Amino acid sequence: MAKVSIDRASLDRVLAQLTKAVEESLAEGIKNGLFHLPSSDRNALWVATDLLQKSGKFPNYKFTFYHLGKGAETNTCAVTFIASTIDNIEHPNQ
Repeated sequence: MAKVSIDRASLDRVLAQLTKAVEESLAEGIKNGLFHLPSSDRNALWVATDLLQKSGKFPNYKFTFYHLGKGAETNTCAVTFIASTIDNIEHPNQ
């Protein structure tokens, strides 16, 4: 397994951005989302995704990190967050 090196300030910034994106989505009733950052934040987003999942702050959500964002040549990385509640399973297109 390769070692990942990131500075604490970058990790804190990216973790705050990801947390805010999920919180704002929840406040607006959005159950599933895709969060992008520039590829320069790839390692920080990778670690932040893992930390947020393990924190239990959003227990009904599954976070998945993608080294490459969606779209051709986007030069981004991304995280999806998907609600894992019964309501979301019954109504997946909401």
